[in-house]
Amino acid sequence: MPEDDVRLPDRFVELAAELDARDPLAAHRSEFVLPEGVLAYLDGNSLGRPLRVTAQRLAGFVDGEWGERLIRAWDERWLDRPTAVGRSSHCSSQARISRSPHSSSTNRASRPPVTRSGRPRELPSR
Repeated sequence: MPEDDVRLPDRFVELAAELDARDPLAAHRSEFVLPEGVLAYLDGNSLGRPLRVTAQRLAGFVDGEWGERLIRAWDERWLDRPTAVGRSSHCSSQARISRSPHSSSTNRASRPPVTRSGRPRELPSR
C-alpha cells in the first residue's frame, strides 16, 4: 500500500476536527506560509513555518537598519534587542524583560567594560 493511501481511523479524524474547531490559535493560521500538501510539520531542528510578513520584514531590515546603519546599529539598537519581548506592530502589549544595563536610556559611557562576547574591553586611557 503506497504511503499516500494511508488513512487514520474515523474516530481520530473526528477528534482532530473537534480539537481544530476549538483551537484558540486557529484564527492565526492564515498568517503563516502554508504550502499545498503539507499537513503537519514536525521537525525538531526547524524554526517552523515562516510568517507571511517575514520576507518583507527581512528586506526592510537589510535595506534599512543593516544597510544604512551598518556597524553603528549595534550601539543604536541591536544590543538592546534581546531584552525586548513581543514588540511589533502585531502585538498589543509591549512587555520587557528586566531593564538592560545597555539600554538606550543609559549613558553609553557607564557601560561595563566588556564586549558582546563577555571578554574585557580595552578602555581608552584618559
